[in-house]
Amino acid sequence: MLLTEYDEQRHIASEKEASREEGMKDGLEMGLKEGLKAGLRKAAINLFKRGMSIEEAAIICEEDAGLVRKWYEEWKCSINISKDSPIL
Repeated sequence: MLLTEYDEQRHIASEKEASREEGMKDGLEMGLKEGLKAGLRKAAINLFKRGMSIEEAAIICEEDAGLVRKWYEEWKCSINISKDSPIL
């Protein structure tokens, strides 16, 4: 009986470890994807600052033009907010 309980506990512990490792792997992959998107967004904004169109930035960044358009609109909005906000 004790051996069976020990085996069950060992099995549960190994399942927990496998689940933890899988969660870490998933988290790492998600973090890398988010980091890549943030880098592409920054690159697209730099291209906008240099006068490139949304379509040109989308081609260079190899991203969907709709997503790049969203980044452009967010960037333009942030410029307007920073120009209108009072200096503290």
